[in-house]
Amino acid sequence: MASEAQLAGFPVCVVPMPDSESASMLDTFQRVIITGARTNMARDGFLTPVAAMLGRDLKGDGWCCYFASLGRYMENEQGKEILAKVLPNLAERFGAVAFAMITEAWTVRVSDEKSIADVYARYGSLQHHPDRIEVVSVTIETRMRASMISLPIERDEDGNFTKLGDDIAREYGEASEVRGRFANFLKPLPGGLN
Repeated sequence: MASEAQLAGFPVCVVPMPDSESASMLDTFQRVIITGARTNMARDGFLTPVAAMLGRDLKGDGWCCYFASLGRYMENEQGKEILAKVLPNLAERFGAVAFAMITEAWTVRVSDEKSIADVYARYGSLQHHPDRIEVVSVTIETRMRASMISLPIERDEDGNFTKLGDDIAREYGEASEVRGRFANFLKPLPGGLN
């Protein structure tokens, strides 16, 4: 049963998870994240930005998913910078073994990092690129691995949400290879025990 609380000014929903081996728990975590994004988009037509952490419950009795609503912080650069500093601390507080960011975003397919720089230099934002795709972006990381799942947002001619399409990208790599202000939130464990 889910419960709600406030932590560091963020509304937090706590969802208990069944005890299981870590690989299946991570699969369950990913499934919960993607199913929740699909459900919320279908119900509301938009997605409130959320950070999700898989960690031990605060009593140490079992595992929980902690979902923190990021709302107003994602509306401007100053708020995003605050999140980039606060979220790693929340992940540490919850003893997170996995961390996820779920938000609406724009994406453009490019061939390399130089192409990304060129896109920003020319258009200023992915939102202004003619080949942009609107997606629900789900980034999930552990201390060792990271994945990015993009679900295309489909809209009617009036701009109203109709559905989320199938996954268009799953990029897996070493967690340290993922770049951006909302990446690498889980601090390495001492002695390389990750």
